Amino acid sequence: MPKDSPKGTSTSNKNTSIQGTDKQSKEARSGWSRLVLPIGIVSICALSYLGVAWAVSDKIPAGISVFGLSLGNEKADDAIAQLEAKAQEREQQEITVTAGEKEAKTTAQKLGISIDARETLAELTGFSLNPRRIWQHFANHPVAELAVKTDQEKQNAELKNIANALNTDVENANLSFAQTEVNVSPAVSGIQVDEAKTFQKILVAWQQDELTVAADYSEVGPKITTEQAEDEKNKLAQPIVAGNVQLKLPEGTLEVEPTLITANTTFDNSGDKLVMNTNWEEIAKTLRQSHQNLLPEPVSASFAFDGGVPKVVPGKVGKTIIPQELQKSMETAWLSANRQADLTVTEQTPEFDDQAASGMGVKEVVGEFTTPYYSEPGRDQNLRRGMTQITGKLIKPGETFSLEKALGDISEANGYANAGVISDGMHIDAMGGGLSQVCVTTLNAAFFAGLDIVEHKPHSKYFRRYPAGRECTLWTGTHDLKVKNNTPHGVVLWGQAEGGKMTVKAWSTKYWEVKESTSDHRNIVKPKTEYRLDRNCEPSGAGNAGFTVRVTREITHDGKPGEPIDWTWTYQPDNRIVCGPRPKPKPKKKQTVNKEKSAQSKNKDAKAKSDKSKK
Repeated sequence: MPKDSPKGTSTSNKNTSIQGTDKQSKEARSGWSRLVLPIGIVSICALSYLGVAWAVSDKIPAGISVFGLSLGNEKADDAIAQLEAKAQEREQQEITVTAGEKEAKTTAQKLGISIDARETLAELTGFSLNPRRIWQHFANHPVAELAVKTDQEKQNAELKNIANALNTDVENANLSFAQTEVNVSPAVSGIQVDEAKTFQKILVAWQQDELTVAADYSEVGPKITTEQAEDEKNKLAQPIVAGNVQLKLPEGTLEVEPTLITANTTFDNSGDKLVMNTNWEEIAKTLRQSHQNLLPEPVSASFAFDGGVPKVVPGKVGKTIIPQELQKSMETAWLSANRQADLTVTEQTPEFDDQAASGMGVKEVVGEFTTPYYSEPGRDQNLRRGMTQITGKLIKPGETFSLEKALGDISEANGYANAGVISDGMHIDAMGGGLSQVCVTTLNAAFFAGLDIVEHKPHSKYFRRYPAGRECTLWTGTHDLKVKNNTPHGVVLWGQAEGGKMTVKAWSTKYWEVKESTSDHRNIVKPKTEYRLDRNCEPSGAGNAGFTVRVTREITHDGKPGEPIDWTWTYQPDNRIVCGPRPKPKPKKKQTVNKEKSAQSKNKDAKAKSDKSKK
């Protein structure tokens, strides 16, 4: 045993060591067991959290409402589609914007407002470990914030339309006359819409499904109130319509009725006070016309003929009203108890006085012409009346004379009668017939005086009593003779129609040397017969042939040339007019053939052939 003791001792120590190791191992395992449990729990929780986060990542949180849509727990794509459809519908809904009693209609689409559905719902969907995001899916969040987009260009344009519809211009009070009544137009306050603030109100209301919005606007008061206008009515207007005014002149009294003033008076309310505007020039003119005995017009100097020689007829001084003096007198009368006041008038000299007439240089005949005429009562009357109308007419230097204007209205009341004319190629009667001869004779007097022929129209058919190519027709409103005085002297016309001759003379101071030439007739066309079915057809016999002629004129003064004339005119033939259809051509006579003679002729021919064959 003693020998074995050391081994025994050694074994005992080894067991002790093993026992110690096992104890440590158990303690280690016990420590790990205590650590794994919490980690496992945490891991399970984490995995559960991740699972929940993943599970709700594609869904809208519970209770979410957008534009009245309940989108809670909807899948993201479905929710976006629903919101887009709803937004499109809402963008086209009519919105009423009001301001006072006015309203304007619009839509979110016109205003450039739209909703981005995907962006609106982006914060509510998608994978996230944010506890707040996950909690939203289980908490109740009734309204989602909208992602609103705006188009600035559309917004500005539509807001301008809304403002134009709602804005009201301020209207100042005003006065007006209706005969002898004074009317007051009341003032109206204006409305001015604030476009930017109005847009914000529309935007907020629209998101809240409110479709009637009160615009943001301010009122602008008038500068002239109704009360101020009433006051001016009593001070300014009422005295005008209170009754007639009498204006005293040395020669008599002018009676002025209120309606003459009110018809020519208006009120200006564009400033900060009412201003009365009266057309005193027109009132003075009317008073003068209605009181010619007290306020005669000045009469210009003129020319008359005595023994065939022109003489100056002295002008006459008139009397006129100065508008400013008239205004002073009327304002004095309105405020006086008897509505009377004195009026100072002024003498008015004529524009063309005796001295000016004498300086025209009318002293000699510078051009004259005579044409023959056949006597016919109506035509004779027209020729004499025409000569009376042009006699004494003055053409001042640089002025243009119009024969149509000088003759006046071609009517029976003005001394004219019906006589023959050519119309549409036919010879008919018309008022003023024959006045073309006045045109022809006056034209040639002016032609040989060297005056400029501004306008004339030759006849379509030639008359032998007139110079070919140097004549004219006259038709009111269509054809006129216009002559311009191209000299430094006045030209006075004189005319006479007596004893089958018409003569026109141009009196002045000789200025031009005149050289005239007329070509031979060429391209002669003989008249033919025309058949007409017109209801107003007038038959006539054949007249002169048609032809072409050329007329020239050269004028010089001290060797310097003036404006030349070079006229070429073609006359149409004066055809015979037959009222009715063209006669049908006579049929040609048919030749009858004698059958017996024809048969005998055939027999003779046959016999001759037989004899010939025999030979």
